[in-house]
Amino acid sequence: MGFNILSMHVKDRQTPENGKANLTFGQVDTPIVDLLRLMRDQKYSFPATIELEYDIPEDSDAVKSG
Repeated sequence: MGFNILSMHVKDRQTPENGKANLTFGQVDTPIVDLLRLMRDQKYSFPATIELEYDIPEDSDAVKSG
């Protein structure tokens, strides 16, 4: 029995063992770069949504890092 992946939704988050916090991208445990490279290399055609779910510093915005 096969299945079709319609989309992938990820966010950069710590594992429960590391505190379960949502931090800026690249500082926690989700291998987002590896996931996106896998999608590219395997030529997957479904979309990936990467959720920004951390507190943005007052002197920053959702696009630039604080």
